[in-house]
Amino acid sequence: MSVTHRVQALQLQGTEVMLQITIVHVDEDSFCLEPNCVLQMLWQAGGPWNPSEVPLHAEMSVGQLLDPAWLLANTARFIASVKPVAGDRQPASSGEAAADASRGSGQPSAAAKVVVTDPRWLAHIEPGQSWDSAPYDARSYV
Repeated sequence: MSVTHRVQALQLQGTEVMLQITIVHVDEDSFCLEPNCVLQMLWQAGGPWNPSEVPLHAEMSVGQLLDPAWLLANTARFIASVKPVAGDRQPASSGEAAADASRGSGQPSAAAKVVVTDPRWLAHIEPGQSWDSAPYDARSYV
């Protein structure tokens, strides 16, 4: 699975995290801010599966991460809400993303405020931490 996004935790407090999400793959032209995608991003922040140190990994296996039906049935156990933040730079199309890059304006990025159902689901994340992610919208696969 190729990395499509770079994610950074801008702020973290209790059950809330502000994420900055940047498209890093040339063929990616949109952001998935659906709760199932954000759950995948948070899971991937913990690195390789490590259930003894990452509570989210203890609750959700790699197999479940890759199972669209499981993600759709269980995302609400982990994600209470995802709200895009005003002022996001989201490309309307891959052509716009390419035009942005050619103008030197940087990679398209979006910010989202995420609220989880339990602070344990953010225990492996620190403010300022960045990680690579390759989320997919599970709704497209069931």
